[in-house]
Amino acid sequence: MRGDDSPLFLDRDELRGVAREVLGRGGELRFRATGRSMHPAIRDLELVTVAPVGGGGPRIGEIVLYQAAAGRMILHRVVGLDRDRDGDRVRVRGDARPSTDEWIALEAVVGRVVAIGEQGPRRQGSAP
Repeated sequence: MRGDDSPLFLDRDELRGVAREVLGRGGELRFRATGRSMHPAIRDLELVTVAPVGGGGPRIGEIVLYQAAAGRMILHRVVGLDRDRDGDRVRVRGDARPSTDEWIALEAVVGRVVAIGEQGPRRQGSAP
């Protein structure tokens, strides 16, 4: 929100830049999530708050914001972690999806969901 309380609309490229900038500086980002891949944990157009991942890295069961290979920013749940000679990886999946997404590089994860809903932490990003 801007100082005049009117919404600021960002396209996907702008969201990617803002997310990396704000979260990279240790701030939090609130925005309306679009899509149904995380239903029922996150509904289409529901407000989410994302914070930096922090030094411990993402944990299984958390919902994270990550940059997909095509450049889109996506919110999905962490369902696996792997450390091998090729680097640290995270496996994510949308709650409403029948199969698991691809493994992504840990560096693609830009934040973790810390609150879902209009009134702050109504629901946390925990496993259903």
